[in-house]
Amino acid sequence: QPLVARERKFRMLAVRALSARVLASSVTHTARSTPQFALGATAMAQMGVSPSRALPPRALPAAGGRLALGMAGSKLSGAQHACRAGVVMGAGFGGAASAGARSISTEVPKMEQIHLTNLRDNPGSRKKRRRVGRGIGSGRGKTATRGHKGQYSRAGNHGLLGFEGGQTPLIRRHPKRGFHNKHAFLSELAALNVDELMKFVKAGRLDTTKMITMKDLRDCGCIAKTVKKGIKLLSRGTKHIDRAVQVEVSDVSVKAREAIEAKGGTVKVAYYNRLGLRALLKPTKFHVIPRRAAPPPKLMWKYPEHYKDVKAQLDARAIQIEAHMAAVAAAAAAAAAAA
Repeated sequence: QPLVARERKFRMLAVRALSARVLASSVTHTARSTPQFALGATAMAQMGVSPSRALPPRALPAAGGRLALGMAGSKLSGAQHACRAGVVMGAGFGGAASAGARSISTEVPKMEQIHLTNLRDNPGSRKKRRRVGRGIGSGRGKTATRGHKGQYSRAGNHGLLGFEGGQTPLIRRHPKRGFHNKHAFLSELAALNVDELMKFVKAGRLDTTKMITMKDLRDCGCIAKTVKKGIKLLSRGTKHIDRAVQVEVSDVSVKAREAIEAKGGTVKVAYYNRLGLRALLKPTKFHVIPRRAAPPPKLMWKYPEHYKDVKAQLDARAIQIEAHMAAVAAAAAAAAAAA
């Protein structure tokens, strides 16, 4: 393909040179039946090029003027000038095209095999580091391109983000806009619709005889395992509720609560921070289950039963501790009696 393209290029250059000489000579002669015009048409027809496409129209006046000046001081006729110029230029470019075609090698250059000894980056891909402070002969000595004194000549001057040289920065010149949503915690809860909950209940993957906690929902696959803030129960598919269920979630919509309570069920809203939720979902990760944190004051209105739940949790823990201590004491007494 490159060889054919180069031959075509040389052929076009030869045709353009020949047609330039022939067509320029026609500027000085009105008769179009002259021998040089016939020669040019015949040569272009043999090479398969149209005379109108061989030379751009803008090159015709300049070429004609140069040829006319050249013929003015000669004793040859215009037809002889055109024929001689066309034949010479055509032969010259044709010879150059054929010589260029013969000089092109068709052999594919052999690629050097890659070894650890010749493995290197491409030329110019790694730029040399500018070395400063290496003498005045280098042009970057003494002050090492930093100048004399000042803030920019000191070490550690990396520039502070937003610092504008001492003037009031842009971020402080403009007033504050927007607000902080104090209820953003509730918008980050994972959504669970009633129809999805009832689908797992009907499949027997959730036990309705006891309180369904968020741990139960996570273990059965009702929600994703990547719960970070909690779960909110939504009201889509309330027509699928056909039995009483007891659910404990972080938040619930009004319609979902009304639909569940209409069937005799209950919905309990409980607050868990990140640590408390992790302890609820993955209790095996803790040697001692941490105490549930109280909700922040801005969310206290939503979790009024929190302290009652915490008190019940503490009472249950105290009962467990007492039972454990009693078992330890009984084991120690049995060991002493055996000895």
